[in-house]
Amino acid sequence: MISINTVCQNVRHKGNFEICRPDGSGDDLLVIFKTSAVLIQNGEEITVSPDSLILYSKGTMQHYKTLCGSYVNHFVHFDTDDTELMNGIKTDTLITSADIPAIEELLAILCRENVAGSTNRKDPDSMYSYYKTLIALRKDNPALMKGNYRAAALTSDSVTAYFREADGQKLLVVHNFAEGDQTVSLADCGDITVTNVLYSSSGETGVSDLSSVKLAGNESVVLELGE
Repeated sequence: MISINTVCQNVRHKGNFEICRPDGSGDDLLVIFKTSAVLIQNGEEITVSPDSLILYSKGTMQHYKTLCGSYVNHFVHFDTDDTELMNGIKTDTLITSADIPAIEELLAILCRENVAGSTNRKDPDSMYSYYKTLIALRKDNPALMKGNYRAAALTSDSVTAYFREADGQKLLVVHNFAEGDQTVSLADCGDITVTNVLYSSSGETGVSDLSSVKLAGNESVVLELGE
């Protein structure tokens, strides 16, 4: 469970604003920098670009300040005993080029689910469970964590597919952006062999054979490929 202690968005400061907590804040802290800033780690000052983030683990020194006299950020102070959710997430490291809109959406969901005391956290069909599943999927598959990207040769305007590959694992990810069902011929993606369906957003694999995959409206699948 994640317990939100404090959450604020678009907090603005002017002048020589600085946070310096040698022993941390007593909890975990996620900071999303919306303007340029300076991050101090191990005595070194690092210039931070907008839409970067850092997740401070409990007990870690937190030290950052304004760069040009104007500073905006989001931050969330929280406690968690959900080791499954947190395992594999980088902590105490500046992360750049992050997917900030997706992270902000996830933060909003977590805030609603926890602050409101919602029972949806245990609902497998809730947005909380959906994001938790995606985080676990990414953590457990090196091709999604760090794999290279290669687009698949599809001619459909409503379906997109791409390959991710790393550490001997090769995946094909297929998204159907149409409202209706779509059938994708795997032959269009090259000479491939599907060995496992790792994920389907509809809850059903949709694989009728090894030559095609049927996707429901707005469905996505992650297929593991063999040699």
